[in-house]
Amino acid sequence: MRLIGQLPHESNPQRFSDYLYVQGIDNKVEPADGSMWNVWVHDERQIPQAKMVLEDFRNNPDDEKFRKATGSARQQRKQEQ
Repeated sequence: MRLIGQLPHESNPQRFSDYLYVQGIDNKVEPADGSMWNVWVHDERQIPQAKMVLEDFRNNPDDEKFRKATGSARQQRKQEQ
């Protein structure tokens, strides 16, 4: 697992995590300090792709593709259980 970057709290890091999950990228977001969240990716081979998505998310966290990910992730997790 490797740290790929940080996101500010107000950018909705869980939305980003859900998007990565739907894309098949196993990840974890966790608080870094009072205002930032660390983004971790489990598979080293997926780091380049995850970093590109992170940059895209930083530029436009309210993009519809990211907003839709939360519902999709919820359904996918439910199916996996």
